[in-house]
Amino acid sequence: MNKAVYISTSEPNSGKSIVTLGLMKIILGNTAKAGYLWPIIDDILGDKKDNHIQTVISHFDIPMEHDDAFVYTRSEFVKKRNLGEDGEIIDAIIQQYKRLSWFSWNKP
Repeated sequence: MNKAVYISTSEPNSGKSIVTLGLMKIILGNTAKAGYLWPIIDDILGDKKDNHIQTVISHFDIPMEHDDAFVYTRSEFVKKRNLGEDGEIIDAIIQQYKRLSWFSWNKP
């Protein structure tokens, strides 16, 4: 049985964050553990953190680090795409998903 939910749209500012908050509430109402992965985030400066990630992990008290909840910043992603490394991008996202999935279900 698949234990993942993937939210995607073709347009920015379409309400994914609100949908995510609602789904996380439902999911955590039915299970004790959940992880969160936002694969590609906007570039962040200095020690700032992505607002979407911080909101979800802090609001739902998910025991994970901010930096484990994403794979690439937008500029890292664009650089890899321009180098033709699409396969590496997908592989890295899948690997991080699997790490989070294992962690979420195997942590006491």
